Amino acid sequence: MRTFDIPGPERREVENLFRGVSQLRAVVDSALDGHLGKAKVDDRGAPTVASLELGCYTILGGDPFLPTTRTWVETLDAPRELLFPDSDDWRALLREVHGPALTERPMQAFSAEDLSSQHLTGMAAPPPGVELRRIDAGIAARLDEELEPHALQVFESPADFAKRGIGFAAVQEGNPICVATSYSFCQGAIELAIATHPTHRGRGLAKSVAATLILYCLEREITPHWNASNPVSQRLAQSLGYRPDGICEVLYLETNGVATIR
Repeated sequence: MRTFDIPGPERREVENLFRGVSQLRAVVDSALDGHLGKAKVDDRGAPTVASLELGCYTILGGDPFLPTTRTWVETLDAPRELLFPDSDDWRALLREVHGPALTERPMQAFSAEDLSSQHLTGMAAPPPGVELRRIDAGIAARLDEELEPHALQVFESPADFAKRGIGFAAVQEGNPICVATSYSFCQGAIELAIATHPTHRGRGLAKSVAATLILYCLEREITPHWNASNPVSQRLAQSLGYRPDGICEVLYLETNGVATIR
């Protein structure tokens, strides 16, 4: 199947295939809008199944009973985090094809409605010896596997992120040691990603960079979405003022475990 950006007139039809995916909408809409990632459909004129890929995520939508759908599921690259409509049929297909290669990785979704600028301002100050900086292309180029997840897993280049993304870094002795970045973006919203270098955890850095990025968003009427499977990230979200708001079902495909028996 061909992969392409979804033109405006066709977006509504493709979007309908993902109405059953209620969570991680800043990720889903970022791909649908053509900002980041890529989209695949079975028929550009009358799509019945579609797949979105953005960073670590593959989002599936449409009719799970089509031969095309099964072929796509069988050929999913691993490792991937899979999102799909709230549907027993989709769950059954994924389990039938990949079986033990799938692990449940539910994410706690959070609401940003109760965020308080006053509360966040009090949390944004970094510890002594650390400077908070807006991430430019130079800092973005230094993001590596010790600071994942981060925007360079999604954006094309450090320059692309500096131009279209949002991020702040805690910098010590010239080195970024903790970052908060927009993992994706769509109209009026971002999906927020936080990462701290392993040797600098436990210093409150994530709280400072996250509060700074969230304040930046609130001042510009951008909703900073937060979803987390990590208990540490979940506790941080609540300390910043997020309110738990449902569970996002995610299946983690560790290896390609295609079933050979139909």
